[in-house]
Amino acid sequence: MGAFGNVEQKAESLWRAGLREQLDGNLSEAMDLYEQSIALHPTAEAFSYKGWAFSHMGKLDDAVDACLEAIQLDAGLGTPYNDIGAYLVEMDREDEAVLWFQRAKEAQRYDTPQFPYLNLARLYIHRGYLAGALLELQTAELLAPEDPRVGQLVAQIGERMEEQDS
Repeated sequence: MGAFGNVEQKAESLWRAGLREQLDGNLSEAMDLYEQSIALHPTAEAFSYKGWAFSHMGKLDDAVDACLEAIQLDAGLGTPYNDIGAYLVEMDREDEAVLWFQRAKEAQRYDTPQFPYLNLARLYIHRGYLAGALLELQTAELLAPEDPRVGQLVAQIGERMEEQDS
């Protein structure tokens, strides 16, 4: 492995360190590490996590922009599509969000492929489209049978249905 491999490894190490900082609540440190990673070797992962950090800062437009940069670098990574959808929901742009969740579902590479299905289910529950939400949750359960959010959302649908019946 030559010097290029070392640069890629160092960049990955930096964005992973940024993610740890972010999970510990240290957003400015995380952002600094993402920026260092991107300066060394831009990756879709670094831009996606940078977007996530922006979202935690309330900078949703910047979060979307970072995810668009991620997609430019790797259109096969699902995370930035899903994240854009989530940010659009926060921005009260739900119709646009549905399209991004659909794109995330089509991604070739995704560590958590159940996320767009869960997000669509939440959106459909919010809109009262319970049958659609259940369909999304069926697929989410197939993709990640251990994810407790599936059962939680199914229970939420059950509660909504009971409210409608009473």
